[in-house]
Amino acid sequence: MNKISKYELFCLTVLLCGSIFPGIAFGNCIRLAKSTSLISIFLGFIFGLFIVIFVSFLHNNIFGDSIFDFKTNKNIFIRIVGICILLISIVILFLNSWTMINFFISQMLTRNSYYVLAIVFFSIVFFLANKKIPTIGRVSIILFILFSLFCLFSYFSLIPDLDFNNLLPIFNIPKSKFLEVMLYAFSFASSPVFLLLVFSKDRVNPKVNYTKTIIWGYIVSIIFMLIYSFYVIGVYGVELSNLATYPGYYLYKKIKVFNFIERVENILISTFINCYFICFSVIVFNIKDFFMFRMKKYYSIVTYVISIFIPIISIYLFKKYYIYKLFDYYPYILFFSILLIVLCGIFLFIEKKIIKK
Repeated sequence: MNKISKYELFCLTVLLCGSIFPGIAFGNCIRLAKSTSLISIFLGFIFGLFIVIFVSFLHNNIFGDSIFDFKTNKNIFIRIVGICILLISIVILFLNSWTMINFFISQMLTRNSYYVLAIVFFSIVFFLANKKIPTIGRVSIILFILFSLFCLFSYFSLIPDLDFNNLLPIFNIPKSKFLEVMLYAFSFASSPVFLLLVFSKDRVNPKVNYTKTIIWGYIVSIIFMLIYSFYVIGVYGVELSNLATYPGYYLYKKIKVFNFIERVENILISTFINCYFICFSVIVFNIKDFFMFRMKKYYSIVTYVISIFIPIISIYLFKKYYIYKLFDYYPYILFFSILLIVLCGIFLFIEKKIIKK
């Protein structure tokens, strides 16, 4: 059956929601809010739960067909939602492809080409995205198991390195910074959930309780991210964490168990790579779905070209023009896209109620 199951949907939700926060996004949170970032992040994640509930409402009550099938869904609000989700997909792909490739090259593969690595990695991503939906689901289950095992191993191993003094003071920043970090956490954790709308009702097993599954997936994901944030600040402190572009990688460098298990950071960092891989695969699936409803042939080829072209352009612009300022606008682009989708969803709900009457 070419439908996504409960466990596949759950694993996809966990990995998607945990994909774009732990990298540069979390680094910006520490820079802005210091030790107070833990409270801001927690509250931002809690507000993100309302977006997850809203996504389940859209799936269960509004979108019976694909969000990109504009021939069937001629309503202007549905089209705006589809375009916003496509925008979220492209923005995440553009900025996070650079984050991931730059991490690989700077930390592990220093003598390799950015462009070759991008072509190889995103070719694999496209290969998965071009498969049937259950294939993506089964891969997400495998990667979720690895993600969970590596995270649990890391967290237990780092307990001796925790210094609770690093978590103080609890609140020592202006309210504006506090709210800004809340917006960061809210945008980065909740925006990927909209990518799940590509799995419309006809693509989800009818026995699946969609709302319950994605809510639990989101809760598990934010628990992992909160523990991760707690450990980064608790082990390194705010000042040292602020110096690291990829604080999670240096966190794993601290792991040393029984005086012989060490230097495992390159293995454990796959926790983030697993999330990125699934996130990019779902993004490419969204792009493929968009073109599938617009051309009878060659939509797979067009999708492949775009899935390679966007990361290549991202690498070129970041390396040549140092456009790192875009990361400051990143959460706001996601936030306003979310806001526009929510407004359109409310209008669609009102419109549906009026038609029923």
